[in-house]
Amino acid sequence: MDTELKKYQLSCFFSPILDEKQLSDEIGKIKNWIQDNEGATESEKISRKNLGYKIKHFQDAFYVLMDFKLLPEKISELYNKLKLNNDVLRILILNAEQKKEAKLRKKKEQIAKVEEKTDLIDEIIMGKDLAKEQTKIAKHEEKVEKRAKVDLADLDKKLDEILNE
Repeated sequence: MDTELKKYQLSCFFSPILDEKQLSDEIGKIKNWIQDNEGATESEKISRKNLGYKIKHFQDAFYVLMDFKLLPEKISELYNKLKLNNDVLRILILNAEQKKEAKLRKKKEQIAKVEEKTDLIDEIIMGKDLAKEQTKIAKHEEKVEKRAKVDLADLDKKLDEILNE
């Protein structure tokens, strides 16, 4: 049995028909339950959100985001308690460590994509530079060939002149 408190984040939508006092009472009940079960609340944010789709016939809801610490074996109890509350529309409890790992994984993926694009750009630039160098070399080789041909023809003429004298 793990006796170490772990960090969690609770995201839930509450019914929009609650008034401010009822909403604060519901949040207070959650906080009290966490504290009664050897946990601690760290922070909370409350806002009103328009929902992307209707949940239980509501188009908007109160959104509560709460950071807290709790024993891992108590999480399912908290979830079940919230699930039984008719004023709670949706619940999501995330392990803060998993959330950090997910963010880190996402950042690593973004860095990998950027590096991949950078490598591709470098290849394109190198390819263009290489193509330029190859054309320069080809032009130089043509000039050398022409000189060699001209020089040989001139040499033959001069040799003929010398031999004829």
